[in-house]
Amino acid sequence: MGNFSEQVWGDSRERQHLDEPASGTGTISERIKQVIATFVEQRKAATKFDWRYYLARYDCMRTGRSGIYYGADRTLGYVMTMLDQSVQRSYYRDPYLYAMWLEAGTPGDVKDPWFYGYSTTARWMQLMRRSIGLRSIHNGIANKDGIDESAA
Repeated sequence: MGNFSEQVWGDSRERQHLDEPASGTGTISERIKQVIATFVEQRKAATKFDWRYYLARYDCMRTGRSGIYYGADRTLGYVMTMLDQSVQRSYYRDPYLYAMWLEAGTPGDVKDPWFYGYSTTARWMQLMRRSIGLRSIHNGIANKDGIDESAA
C-alpha cells in the first residue's frame, strides 16, 4: 500500500518540490511561489489535473487560517474541507466550491459557501434563484436540482 507520503504526494519527483524552497535565491515566499508555478506548469504539460493541481493552481484553496485540511474518509482528494479553526466543529470551507465561487466573482445569487459539520456530510453550494446545488465528490463535481436552504 505504500507509506502516507507516497499516497499523498505521489512519486519522488513530486516530493522533491517540498525540498526546493530550502535552496535557491530570493525570499522563501518567492521560492515557494516558483515551486508552485513550476508544479502547475508541469501538470498542465502532462495534462494531469488531479486534486493536487487544483490546490496548487488556485491560491484561494489554501487560505484556511488554520492550514489544516481534512479529507473525507481520511484521504485527501476532491472531497476535503479547509478548516478555519483547528477543529471541525466550526465553520469551514470546501476549497473547490470556494474557488468556483470566487472565480465566478462571488455572485449574489449563490450562497457564500461556508459549512459546518463533518467532512463526510454532503456540502452543497446553493444557487438560490434556481434551487440548484453543486458539491465536491470523489471524482469531481456533482449537481442537483431542488436544493433548499436546509440541504445546503
